[in-house]
Amino acid sequence: MLFQNAGGAAFDWAIDYNNSSTRYFAANIICRKDDSGKPLDVVCVNVDITERKRAEEQVAEYTLQVSAQKAALEAMNAQLNE
Repeated sequence: MLFQNAGGAAFDWAIDYNNSSTRYFAANIICRKDDSGKPLDVVCVNVDITERKRAEEQVAEYTLQVSAQKAALEAMNAQLNE
């Protein structure tokens, strides 16, 4: 499929190490072709996105906390209004 896809492929992947740490990577793969369109080779570039993934997880956690606090405040406001 990669040899047929002119745009290549992109995906995220992870490595779990024995010490329980995980590193995350973004992979971009393209198939280089000659002038006639015949595949020459495949180039893959991996970028470490571990810090981005951790930041995304932290934002998701904070969002859940804020949502819970909002619900609690709304319940308290409803009680005050009664």
